[in-house]
Amino acid sequence: YLSILQVQSCIRMWACQRHHRSVKMLCIRLQSLFRGNLTRDELYYRHVSAVKIQRIVRGYLTFVSFIEDMGKVILVQSLARRKIQQEKYEDFCWAASTIQFWYRRKKQEELVKLD
Repeated sequence: YLSILQVQSCIRMWACQRHHRSVKMLCIRLQSLFRGNLTRDELYYRHVSAVKIQRIVRGYLTFVSFIEDMGKVILVQSLARRKIQQEKYEDFCWAASTIQFWYRRKKQEELVKLD
């Protein structure tokens, strides 16, 4: 009678160990699925964050490039306008000196006629 109890005990132990292993494997599989889902969610969040950071940095770099280009354009425009104004001023000075020359000459002629 004792050996039958021992056999039954061994069979129950074997069945319990088998059930325990299957439950353990199911738990491990469930954990891996859950962790994989968490990892995918975190990876997606990091990807979205990286895209946002890239968008902001690219926008900033584009803005800085635009400001530098505008500075260069303004510099070229100011140099061109300065050159145009210098030419106008030179023409103005030439016209003024010509008028002064003729005016002084006319005054000199009038002084000579009076003497």
